[in-house]
Amino acid sequence: MLLRLILFYVFASCFPAIQVYAQNNINWINHAGGNFTDRAQHIVNDQSGSLFVCGQFSDSISIKNEWYVSSGLLDGLMMKADTSGIIQWVTQWKGPKDEQLIRMQWLSATQLIVSGTFSDSLQYDNTIIYSLGFDDAFIASVNPANGNLNWITTAGTLYGYEFIGGLCVANHRIFWSVNYSGAVLIGNDMFGCVGAYDFLLSELDTLGNILQSKPYHGSGVDLVSAIAANPEGTLFACGKFNGQLSDSQDTLNSNGMFDIFYLSQEDDGSLNWLRSAGGYATEVANALAVGQEQDVYLGCWMQDTLMFQDSLMIPDPSGELFVVKLDYEGNKEWLFRGFPDSGSDQITDITITCKGAVLFTGLTTYFADVTPESATDDSDERTERCAFGDTYIAKLATDGTLLWLKNTLGTNSNLGLGLSADPYGHIYVSGYFTDSLYAGIFDIPGNGGNDMMFFMLEDDEWCYSSPVSVAESHTEEAYLYPNPSNTNASIVLKHGVPCTITVSDLFGRIICSQTTTSITNRIPIGDCIKETINEGLYLVTIQHPYGSATLRWSYLK
Repeated sequence: MLLRLILFYVFASCFPAIQVYAQNNINWINHAGGNFTDRAQHIVNDQSGSLFVCGQFSDSISIKNEWYVSSGLLDGLMMKADTSGIIQWVTQWKGPKDEQLIRMQWLSATQLIVSGTFSDSLQYDNTIIYSLGFDDAFIASVNPANGNLNWITTAGTLYGYEFIGGLCVANHRIFWSVNYSGAVLIGNDMFGCVGAYDFLLSELDTLGNILQSKPYHGSGVDLVSAIAANPEGTLFACGKFNGQLSDSQDTLNSNGMFDIFYLSQEDDGSLNWLRSAGGYATEVANALAVGQEQDVYLGCWMQDTLMFQDSLMIPDPSGELFVVKLDYEGNKEWLFRGFPDSGSDQITDITITCKGAVLFTGLTTYFADVTPESATDDSDERTERCAFGDTYIAKLATDGTLLWLKNTLGTNSNLGLGLSADPYGHIYVSGYFTDSLYAGIFDIPGNGGNDMMFFMLEDDEWCYSSPVSVAESHTEEAYLYPNPSNTNASIVLKHGVPCTITVSDLFGRIICSQTTTSITNRIPIGDCIKETINEGLYLVTIQHPYGSATLRWSYLK
């Protein structure tokens, strides 16, 4: 007989979050907004299951029963939450004009890296920095435990505009990209601008010092949208350009208004390859990710006929998104084209799961859910999509096949901006909605303008090979197999390890105890028991960092 024990972790907070456990369902959603523009730009998770959200707000906003008032037109905002969406802390990045937090990356238990733009001045904690020009880019490190500032670094020009092009971390190395106009000062180096906009790819140490920067120049507007790196420090970047784009080794020429570019460079700045794809109008690569096998994934959008390596594509008249998988050398392995009967679709972020599946989000006018999970009769069905576009989340298999597509609905546009996934089948999306949002069982009215949102979906992909502990507040399942059994029985864990396993008799006398750091999800009890025991019932206790499970083991010789 198979005995199972399910543990439920109970949580409570004044910030509402509701969970429904079903495949691909939206389990919970958190939102906040004022009268104007409030957006959750990006979301990341750490190894313990905590979430971090960054963005910006205007005027005033209420979060966790506290009001925040912007100092200028826009102020930056950062939040920490647990896997249930419960807010732990909120911090405000103040300034007299426009201050925005755009991207984040979790680096370590003491460093969360965030980047954005500011105008005139930016105040955080007791630190104030000043811009050189109209808009400057910044990168900062905060303590994930409390949001306290560790360090901050800027890049700016006199009378120019600079903004972040991308942020990534790999093997405790920090990579940052900046789009700039005019002569830009970053660290102790100054780089000239040849076209209207050029961009830099830079590396920083964990103290915020600029180690090196490499500029890419062009004759027009050259903008990097995203960067990613592998553990060896090979850096990949993508974006759009018009006219010419070059470094000292190679030059690209655009075909239309804007063409896609994608490149790879070594950690010393030497170029591996620089390539483009374009048509007669505008094409752009907005998102980028690197897989475990050193493969590269691009999230792109095309407006007109496009030749991507050996693939000729004629999009929907309103444009079409597509995802490309490249090998380490930049050669196309497969290409996924967007959703049918839709137009003006966007792709804003992309990530790779621990098993190599591809997740991406953005905006689409394609309607995936005819009957939402909450529908109880025909009157509850929402069968009309928003003409301005709805948030979607899609998952592709390792061969580029579409596995599933999920979307929200609203009376006005709602857009997914940031995307993250953990090893336990949780997918997190951040973004904004206008007027109202209908997502799964949640029907949420807006406050005005854009309201920020972030939510979690439950997927069926579990990564037992991840050597991290069970996320707090998550349903846990463990069982013995087979049961009854001899000492060949195994403890099967649905989630990760490490954990401590103790075998005792019904009187509580401990027979053996062991701590396992194995990355497998099946742990033999025989590894623990070193002596002959009698037939009968025994208790097996599994102790995790966030709770424990006690199972009955029926032992037969």
